[in-house]
Amino acid sequence: KVGDFTIKGLNDDTIVIAAHLCHPAMVNDGLSGVAVLVEIAQEFLKTTRKRNYTYKFMVLPETIGSIAYLSQNESIIPTLKYGLFLEMLGNDNIHALQRTRQGNTRLDRIARYVMQRNVADFREGPFRTIVVNDEMVFNGPGIDVPMISISRFPYPEYHTSDDNLNIITENKLSESKRVILNILDILDKDCVPKRKFKGPVFLSRYGLWVDWRTNKKLNEAIDQIMLLLEGDKSVFDISEEVQIEFDEVFDFLNKFYEKGLIDQYTPRA
Repeated sequence: KVGDFTIKGLNDDTIVIAAHLCHPAMVNDGLSGVAVLVEIAQEFLKTTRKRNYTYKFMVLPETIGSIAYLSQNESIIPTLKYGLFLEMLGNDNIHALQRTRQGNTRLDRIARYVMQRNVADFREGPFRTIVVNDEMVFNGPGIDVPMISISRFPYPEYHTSDDNLNIITENKLSESKRVILNILDILDKDCVPKRKFKGPVFLSRYGLWVDWRTNKKLNEAIDQIMLLLEGDKSVFDISEEVQIEFDEVFDFLNKFYEKGLIDQYTPRA
């Protein structure tokens, strides 16, 4: 049986968050990922902000559950844009970020960005070099939805009867939840800005001038940011290029949007 819970967004482009149930009597390898997934779904339900993406939360028997579900729901495959697989999140180890099969999608880069800023340490590896689970189905032949995996693998109790509540801490589960929520927040807010203006913007007329005495870095980056509004880069791309935090660039460009100076589009996968 498959657990399938969907929260509709402003469009049908869908992000899958998946966890598996397949190891009886084991807590970390299975239930910890499910627990974090359920907590994230509950957080989404608490917020009133309408999200751009649709989110599909799935609890599946490992591998065969994904195969069975997708074989019976092939019509949804074209709407699936990204995926996150969650497991082994409660043990005392650093996070392990496994990249998508594609290796350098926006999701890969955003996940790395969030890890670098929110955890003391983490490790990273290519597709299927850290854990081997449902990403092979979702990100595999004929479907190929970019899917990262987030875990705390390895740990000594793996696949033994010692994988029980004694090795789980609420602190580790909460840390994983915060990291994943941050990844999803940036992924959802990211958009492609395209200018509607010609020539440099008269910043002070629109209340967009940034005082160099209070934010020198953003003040010096404004011209570069305006040159990057051709509709071929997302806000996250721009923030990487100008080396300013995503939220700061997002808030600044949102003022351009509110003044009617740019359009915003959902970025390609």
